[in-house]
Amino acid sequence: MNLPDLSKIPPFDRDKAINYLKQWEALCEADGGKLWGVNLRTPFVIIDEATREAISNEPDFKGYPDDLPVSATGLEFDGKFWGTAPWHVFELIFTDGKKRMGLFAHEAFHALQPSLFGKTDKITANNSHLQEFDARVLAFVEMDALLLAIKSEGKKRTRAAQAALCARAKRHKKYGIMSEVAEEMNEGTAVYTEFMIHGFAELITELEDRVTKWKHEADLPAIFGYTSGALYCALLDTLGADWKRDLRYDTDLGEVLANTIGKAEIDLDEYGYQEILAAEEITRAAKEKALNDIKQAFSTRPLLRCFLKGDRAISGRMIQIAEFGKIMRGAVQYIGEFGKMAVNKNDVVKAIQAGGELDFLIHDDGHCAVFAENLRIEGSKVHGNYWELELNDGYEVVADGNNFEIKEQQR
Repeated sequence: MNLPDLSKIPPFDRDKAINYLKQWEALCEADGGKLWGVNLRTPFVIIDEATREAISNEPDFKGYPDDLPVSATGLEFDGKFWGTAPWHVFELIFTDGKKRMGLFAHEAFHALQPSLFGKTDKITANNSHLQEFDARVLAFVEMDALLLAIKSEGKKRTRAAQAALCARAKRHKKYGIMSEVAEEMNEGTAVYTEFMIHGFAELITELEDRVTKWKHEADLPAIFGYTSGALYCALLDTLGADWKRDLRYDTDLGEVLANTIGKAEIDLDEYGYQEILAAEEITRAAKEKALNDIKQAFSTRPLLRCFLKGDRAISGRMIQIAEFGKIMRGAVQYIGEFGKMAVNKNDVVKAIQAGGELDFLIHDDGHCAVFAENLRIEGSKVHGNYWELELNDGYEVVADGNNFEIKEQQR
């Protein structure tokens, strides 16, 4: 896991943050609504994780709410939809000017999605089925075929696009579609926007790099929709389709493509199915061992559990495991009425250097857990290896056998 050295974040620079926001608004002005038919400019806020000091492009900005985690995303508060980003991502990750503006575009688009796709139609994505062998193989065939279609012309383009739809149909028939569709519409369209603000060539170069880099990644569920969704957007653009009207969070971009070019039965061996199958066979055992090791750890080691509702943010990676949950790996924040759990920025680096683990398990029902070896309770503060929990009044941590649980105090 390659996380940035969070101990080296420069102090929050208000003037610099304001300048970044001005650059972003100038780019929105230059786009002039060409990409999505609306101005990409949304309320946007940059937040310093350490102090929660924040800078916004809104003149009536009242400050970033204390009960929200600091994350790069789109959020609703103070009656508006906002794009949000932590200060460190600008200073340690998106240091290149183009990438920085791409981050603005991605998160601002999340704030625009409710007005474009419908506020109430968003579906929670859980693509843990993409850890399954057959689903993974078909997903890679689909992405390869989409890339080929984008780079081809005429009948070759149509046939490659139909091959992608065949791979998609086979996977969806066995595993269902709604979670994939939700991720493609939520994240795939945002990735499309992130790179299209710099031009179509920039988008295709990025997507080709992602498909090549991410083949045979263990955590395909966490990345697939970002890439596949953007690939469908790019291909529909290439075909000159009028595809951006009447989109919803449950719009299937594959169906939009099928309505544009039609469907056909295609032999997937022509599009690398056997080669991808063989490569996956080689790496399957290692992947299964890694996932089993994670499940074993959460089944045998002491845990601090929380059954109380909260909001989460993470800088790092997510691994979805079928019938188990999401493993959030990296710098985690989990905030709710009970208080705030966080991995200290400096501790992220220490943990990685020491070979430590920062895994945080979240089930679909909201139940979460973190490893609790060496747990220490000091009043309202609870410490574990590489993380700290600050409890609000009325809550406590109680022992439950070898485990611990955050509970509301009995009055």
